Amino acid sequence: MSIVSNTTITKEYSFQIFKESLKSKQSVRTYSYLLDRFRTHFSFTGYDEIVSTPKKKIQHYVEQYVIHLKETMNPNTVQTYVNPIKLFLEQNDIDLNWRKIKRLYPELKKHSGKSAYQTEDVRKMLDATTQLRNKTIIHFLASTGIRVGALTELKLKHLRDMPMNCKMVTIYEDSTEEYPTFLTPEASGYLKRYLDERKKGGENLTDESPIIRETFQFADKKPQHITVRAIQGVLDRAVQNAGIRGQKMGGRYATQLVHGLRKRFNTILKLNNEVNDNAIEKMMGHKRGLDGAYFQGTDEQLFDEFSKGITDLTIDQNERQQVEIEKLKEENNANEKLTKRLENIEKMLIENKQYSMKQFDMFNPEVPEEIEQLVNQLQTDEK
Repeated sequence: MSIVSNTTITKEYSFQIFKESLKSKQSVRTYSYLLDRFRTHFSFTGYDEIVSTPKKKIQHYVEQYVIHLKETMNPNTVQTYVNPIKLFLEQNDIDLNWRKIKRLYPELKKHSGKSAYQTEDVRKMLDATTQLRNKTIIHFLASTGIRVGALTELKLKHLRDMPMNCKMVTIYEDSTEEYPTFLTPEASGYLKRYLDERKKGGENLTDESPIIRETFQFADKKPQHITVRAIQGVLDRAVQNAGIRGQKMGGRYATQLVHGLRKRFNTILKLNNEVNDNAIEKMMGHKRGLDGAYFQGTDEQLFDEFSKGITDLTIDQNERQQVEIEKLKEENNANEKLTKRLENIEKMLIENKQYSMKQFDMFNPEVPEEIEQLVNQLQTDEK
């Protein structure tokens, strides 16, 4: 068979009708990658060649592919690898005997990988990471709790300054899945240094620039968003170098490579009794369970809930202490403002009383002693 470039085959109609059925860029990337694994496994030169193959032969290929996956993949991921193939064939009006194929699926194993990273784990990951961009990725995921795919779509226009040197991040903007979450002062600081580094390298940052871009050597190159695979590579190197990966159980590690950071975010906030549970669901982008839709407050009110967990979400011990210092300063400023306000109110009350007594004197000149006793009583009550 002749070799055909990926650029050529992705322009084929059979692939285009498959691609257009997917709703997000991340789904397009993931499904395209998994479909291409099927194509290359059977040495098809293109996608149109697959759909032009007799239906009975395609059925045989899919069955053989499932058997191959059973022998080489985690049982729980087999269906994930087959779903893109099913969608591709259905979009091209090829209906296989899927009941027969599904009976070939392996028995699912009990899920592992449900643990969250501990803060000390994340600290070790950062210590084992040298590049500023990669440190920023870890901080961003740990602070926001977002899914890895969301980071690959974020642009600078999705950031907004918040109090305490924090930032709000709008995830999946202008979609039905849109929701806000936040960066701690620590994570915001790393992001600022990373963006400054890019500007010093000659990159012209605009609202459309990716928050995290691919690595680059030439400043005039058009910046591209980082990919999921690149993020996974960053975290995989970090956990391996930090020595925190542990041993697999049932084909999986106790803590999922990327999702462990999202679980850490959720766990930390859920353990804080001061944080509204529905606000946490909102910041997680959850649509089931304690629905984030129940929290209908403003972005500022949501940030107030997030701010209650900033200290525990912060990784570096010195940064944690700085957060506490800033909180104390804010509380002190608030107390000073309250004291000043109370003083003004007290002053106004006294002035009003004095004015009222003068008015009373004008109309009741014969009872000054009663007024004097009243004033004395009011002053005693104030004390």
